[in-house]
Amino acid sequence: MGYVLAVACSHPVTTAAGKQRADYIAARLPKHVWQRLSAGNGSKGQRFYDWTWITLDAERGGHRWLLIRRNTSTGELAFYRCYAPGPVPLATLVRIAGRRWTVEESFQTGRAWPGSTSIKSAAGPPGTGGPCSRCSLTHSWSCSRSPNAPSVPRPTV
Repeated sequence: MGYVLAVACSHPVTTAAGKQRADYIAARLPKHVWQRLSAGNGSKGQRFYDWTWITLDAERGGHRWLLIRRNTSTGELAFYRCYAPGPVPLATLVRIAGRRWTVEESFQTGRAWPGSTSIKSAAGPPGTGGPCSRCSLTHSWSCSRSPNAPSVPRPTV
């Protein structure tokens, strides 16, 4: 099973050039490697960003990438670690990364459920995954099971 995971700009990644921070790699990329792609629909239409990817850990099994998103207005960068057991097109990883907004909206809606009005009042002891965590998880799962939920794109191999 593959994944697309948001990471910090300081996240270390191993490339053919060795281990480096994600933002260090992004700062040295030539202009021609960026592609403008949509991350999906937002409240104001398609969410277009500039995207690029770098192959990681070529000697390990499967396919691993550092996916980088650049805001077309501000230049702000976001970084994602990606894995797939087989080859996956850049556009597929972009669509999957764009699903984050749908998940966050589900979590925001879930906070209005009984027993989850405040993270401080609803959370159990640190690291226990208290009631708020369980409520958010349950809500996001139930939203994904809804007949109106959009289908999740899966990498093709």
